[in-house]
Amino acid sequence: MLGSSRGIGTLPESQRPCIFMIEQDDWLALWQRASQARASGQISRALELFPPALATSPRAAEPYREAASLGLDLSANLAGVGALYRAHCADMGLKDDECPARASHDRLMREIRYSVVENLLAALKFNAQSPTVQLQTTRALQAVGRADLAWPHLWSAIKLGPSCYQDSLDTGWLLATFDGIEGAKVQLKRLTERWRSDATALLVRTNANQKALCPTGFPGADPQPEQFEHADLVELADELVGLAHTALALRLPERSEALLPEILDAAARLATQLPGYGPAYLAEGLAALGVSDTRRARRCFATGSLLCEQAGLPVRPSAASDKLTVALATARACLLNPTAPSIQEDTAPSIDGRPLRFVHARALRSEGDAFAALDLCGDAVAEYFVRQPPISYEFYKGYKILAHEGQYYAVPVRVREFTIIDGVVCKPSRAAQFARFRLPRWVIDLLRRLGGRAGRTAWSLLRTLRRRLYAVPGVKVADDFEALLESIDQSEGVAKIEWSVQPQ
Repeated sequence: MLGSSRGIGTLPESQRPCIFMIEQDDWLALWQRASQARASGQISRALELFPPALATSPRAAEPYREAASLGLDLSANLAGVGALYRAHCADMGLKDDECPARASHDRLMREIRYSVVENLLAALKFNAQSPTVQLQTTRALQAVGRADLAWPHLWSAIKLGPSCYQDSLDTGWLLATFDGIEGAKVQLKRLTERWRSDATALLVRTNANQKALCPTGFPGADPQPEQFEHADLVELADELVGLAHTALALRLPERSEALLPEILDAAARLATQLPGYGPAYLAEGLAALGVSDTRRARRCFATGSLLCEQAGLPVRPSAASDKLTVALATARACLLNPTAPSIQEDTAPSIDGRPLRFVHARALRSEGDAFAALDLCGDAVAEYFVRQPPISYEFYKGYKILAHEGQYYAVPVRVREFTIIDGVVCKPSRAAQFARFRLPRWVIDLLRRLGGRAGRTAWSLLRTLRRRLYAVPGVKVADDFEALLESIDQSEGVAKIEWSVQPQ
């Protein structure tokens, strides 16, 4: 047995929920509650609900996979705490076993990793034909130091074949880490040769396309229509993104690594021909990272990330946009952590948008667009403001119930962030925060000249109208708690109530 208990395994014994006689058919309801808590960001609540859900021995893979995903996310988020402890111990001259807090953290991380392994192995009993689960199990076993047990799962994933671009990338990265297994060397060599063949063919197409765009000089030459030329260039840029990204995952031998400068030149030409297409810059940045030109890579990543955000890319989860999604996450992880760009960061679950906006602002400033850069800096700074959100709320039939200044509010669950201004639930934007103050000067002067009751009424109406522009739709307000629940019942119908408290 790799782990001592099935579940997340991250809570002390005193805090783990007591499990009484639970019917076997209740696993679905328990899992749904745990899944909802995780989706709404209630991590501590999800950690409490997953162990009793898995203790009922679910007859499906998804509960185990979701519990494992929660553990993986938690492990990734806590990794920075370990680095912080190591830095503090080094500063204070403490040994590894002399810091109780660090020892507790290390023990917690071990429990999380073992629980992830156990949950993934349980999921494989129901879904052994999934290459994604096999690859996740390989990574999890490597994290607990069992590479000998990890190789059979990686081999199973290879035989099944990748189900998406991310699987292909993970397979290449994992093969590059199995140095002592002969079968892994053979498979890595095959992947490298395939990559070299694809790179050579793509470079031939890129050079041919480049020559086709140049004028021939012969009279009567029939040039290709412009829309087809643009489509060809876009297709080449998308393929270059995947090619350059895969090169980072594979530890390329010298013979194949010699193609990276040519790929960089081809990506740079495409970026020149497609100045407004973000993936072309991402391809150039990934290729620059492959030849260790970190400065050029960051410059291209900043431009590509900004263009992708402005264009709303990726649009849909197609094969090309899947490559773009992973490459974009890699580029942004490199921008936010330039000291250690790593292929393992390509699946970062989220990127902090505030420092990323500063990076985009610097890219705009370098292009001479100072006013747009100032706007982005203002948006980034505004998100650091403390909005004083409610301390807690309760869930009831698709609403968050909360109390604020003597009134009760029901906010739809889909609304993640909000603020309350003069009794109105608003979106947390800079304009909404100052909506009670901002009115044009000529309007204020006019209201002052009116004076009396008419002026006060007009002033109140204008302020209310301005706040309503930022109001969240679907909010219910009542002076009494029971009246609010009755209003929800009338609009939503009778349903079961689920309570949970969300600490901020």
